[in-house]
Amino acid sequence: KYNLVNKITPKTISKSIQDINLSTRIADEQKSDAEELKIELDSLDKLEVENLKKRMFKASRDLQFEKAAVLRDKIDEIQKNL
Repeated sequence: KYNLVNKITPKTISKSIQDINLSTRIADEQKSDAEELKIELDSLDKLEVENLKKRMFKASRDLQFEKAAVLRDKIDEIQKNL
């Protein structure tokens, strides 16, 4: 209905196999980075919260949202224990 009202015609997206492989490879690498970071943070007891916040904001600016979420969760965990 929205498409009809706004005169939008849906079009099929065509991508090459290389484009699809590249986009999934990038997503897999980001997920791997976030998992490695989680393991690294679990081994540390009391990091400076400000340092973690800086890393979280940098990850967010770099569009590494999974990494930023891991950092955010760790910051919350540390602040609860303080």
